[in-house]
Amino acid sequence: MTTGEFEKLGETENTLYGPRFIISCGFTGEQKQFFMNLNENTGVEFAPVVFPGPDNIDEPMENLLKLPHGDGIEKSIEYPPVVILSGLKESELHQFMKRYREAAMPSPLFAVLTQFSEKWPFSYLVKHLVSEYKEMHEKRNRKE
Repeated sequence: MTTGEFEKLGETENTLYGPRFIISCGFTGEQKQFFMNLNENTGVEFAPVVFPGPDNIDEPMENLLKLPHGDGIEKSIEYPPVVILSGLKESELHQFMKRYREAAMPSPLFAVLTQFSEKWPFSYLVKHLVSEYKEMHEKRNRKE
């Protein structure tokens, strides 16, 4: 990642930027269990998972990466489903996404942590992802 904008990832054994971590929001309590049981559900090795809530959505991403596994599981915010991955191998990311889709979970906005986004507040990153999604969707519709 050199610009902080969308870039396609490969399927190598290269490790993504940052500590091994998953930050997720916009899911029900039952759906959150999918992330808590990561190895069982996706075959991806353990990574701590946190679920930002109303009290920490404006915290920089780097602060959320310091929270304990499962933090926020009982909290809820009205955000779209978002999954931010950090420190996984590219091949694990693809495995995770494949199994995620097979589990019939809600379609989230997927992102990987970058040296740029780790400084952003979580709420800003989600707004950025929503904006990027809308832009890509509009481009696709213009091509059709």
